[in-house]
Amino acid sequence: MMFTTLIFATIIFYVIRFYYKYFTRLNPLPGPLPLPIIGNLKLSTFKNADKFFGELNRKYGDICEIILSGKRIIVLSNPKDFNKMFTMSTKSPYTTRFPMKDGLPEYFPATFGVSSNKDIKSWRYNRHLFVQAVMSSTYLQEVLNWTNKCFVEKESYWNDLYMINENTPRELDLNKWIVRFTNDVTAVLTFGERAYTMMAYYEVLSKEDNKKRSSEVKLVSYNTVEKSEKFIESFKTYLGGGTFFIVVPRLLRKYVPGLKGKTQKLYANREYLYNAFSELITQRRKEIENESLEETLDRKDMLSSLIISNTERDPKRNDSNSYELSMTDEQIRFNLIDAFSGSSDTTSNFTSILIYYIAKHPEVKKKIFEEIDNIFNGDITRPVSHNDIKELKYCPAVIREVSRFHPVLPMIPRYITEPDNLAGYNWPTGTQFYFNVVGILQHPSYWDDPKEFIPERFFDDQLNKDLRNLLFGFGVRNCPGYKSSMIEMQCFLCLLFRKYDVELVDPNAPLKTVIGFLTACLELPVRIKLRK
Repeated sequence: MMFTTLIFATIIFYVIRFYYKYFTRLNPLPGPLPLPIIGNLKLSTFKNADKFFGELNRKYGDICEIILSGKRIIVLSNPKDFNKMFTMSTKSPYTTRFPMKDGLPEYFPATFGVSSNKDIKSWRYNRHLFVQAVMSSTYLQEVLNWTNKCFVEKESYWNDLYMINENTPRELDLNKWIVRFTNDVTAVLTFGERAYTMMAYYEVLSKEDNKKRSSEVKLVSYNTVEKSEKFIESFKTYLGGGTFFIVVPRLLRKYVPGLKGKTQKLYANREYLYNAFSELITQRRKEIENESLEETLDRKDMLSSLIISNTERDPKRNDSNSYELSMTDEQIRFNLIDAFSGSSDTTSNFTSILIYYIAKHPEVKKKIFEEIDNIFNGDITRPVSHNDIKELKYCPAVIREVSRFHPVLPMIPRYITEPDNLAGYNWPTGTQFYFNVVGILQHPSYWDDPKEFIPERFFDDQLNKDLRNLLFGFGVRNCPGYKSSMIEMQCFLCLLFRKYDVELVDPNAPLKTVIGFLTACLELPVRIKLRK
């Protein structure tokens, strides 16, 4: 009885303390009333984050607040409050995404790699070598080469499975192919190893249809494909776990049975993935060590570039610069994770969203046909070149308009490392901000006809210059691989639409997505046929 009374009294005390702190907080803002422990978690399950933030914006205005995982979060939706984010200075208080306390840093290490690294000195070192690897002309040429090669491979599977012609449209889930296409391109660029996920998907569909394999389709061993598929699935689980650690309080993750079990599974999956990366790195180091120093290293993937960076094999090595240290295996691992997640996850989901909006707007698709036809003059077999990409004007405008209309990142976090004034309020160190990307990119004070899909608005190079590339982030934390992503997406558009016509199975159906901290496309049912 006494123990029960003590527990009850403790709960009452906690609830009273929680709401006392809530109602006496600094700079009280409008927002939904939080509950003890879970805050506003029930409202923000992040199954549809853009809808959640949109409702906050409509109900509470351009600045409001929520509580997630016990932390107060200021949600901003007006572009004028976004200007400070575009500084390229590492001294800005807005260089950090999340606090170094519990939550995400328990799952994603906070002092390695580029995306989640809180240590500015370590981040600067990692970003320097990351950019050096992915921005070189050799690497960008490889992006183009492998996008062309993997598209040809994909067509061999399509020809065998669907026998696409110009008279009878064939139905398929294009998202399934885009995800695997992007994984295959990204894997060979990042690791120098093929992933064979398109091949694995082809095998599954072939067995379902009891089709006899075409002699044109070349397959590798089952074990190779199975190992690759397991790695890709593990990586997807790893990335999805980040949202879980951000929104679910530590107390619930640690003690609530179902949540505790999920936490343990995420940790076990992470261990498997880290070991898989370590094996890749160790094997590649041995391969490089066994090659003669007198011979030029003919490896163009990111893994090899990071291994030889600032070593005697590095052609760019400068003994006088401040980045003289070579990378450890652990540092390489987290840079590879950043590269693979940015390229495979973000690019694949956005490409599916991009195709959806092109197919949904026939007048836009017609203009894309015209631009591509003017460049290729009916040649549907030659590889796409950098000169072809440079000639594109309408396609990149469509990419920017789709990213404005349906951003793949619905929310961008920032955590200030020193006191600052933002949105008319003085905020202490440690304040967490979420920028509502949809609200910012469709704000009526910054965009004409913000709810209309008008790619031509981006023909004006000066139009909202800072916001036009928000697909790739902003400021010092912008995506270091933005050039390669743009090349891959534009090349894919050329390869697809110079030869094929794509229509939505149901033009009136909304795009099926799950929207957490990243918009994930679930399916893209289309009808596809050869262009006449």
